[in-house]
Amino acid sequence: MMELVCPAGTPAALRAAVEAGAHAIYCGFADETNARNFPGLNFSREEMADAVAHAHARGAKVLIAINTFPRAGAESLWHRAVADAETAGADAVILGCWLTRRNITPTCGGTCRCRRRRRTRTRSTSMPRPSACAAWSCRAS
Repeated sequence: MMELVCPAGTPAALRAAVEAGAHAIYCGFADETNARNFPGLNFSREEMADAVAHAHARGAKVLIAINTFPRAGAESLWHRAVADAETAGADAVILGCWLTRRNITPTCGGTCRCRRRRRTRTRSTSMPRPSACAAWSCRAS
């Protein structure tokens, strides 16, 4: 069965997507772990927990995008974002293509479910090898 997956930049957009029949919604936190971190967009930790509860009550899944490369020396923010996604009850975390399994790993012991084959090119010799965009399930399957 095909699923309708919609983006949501705000809690209101998430509610609208759920009410319109989306099976899953992807969104992100309002911090530098999100590539679309702009003023007035995205979710605080509290808003995310409320949004996940709203979606789950109506049978929809929530996928949280953590899609920026961790800044050197500030990797804990990205680790915390993965943990906060699990705490909020997200169904999965979507990691961006520039993240590698060495940089951020699931804190919940989830199973890595790679959607594509591992890439072999790098942009520069100082950058780690990018992995394919991966989604880690934060729920036991």
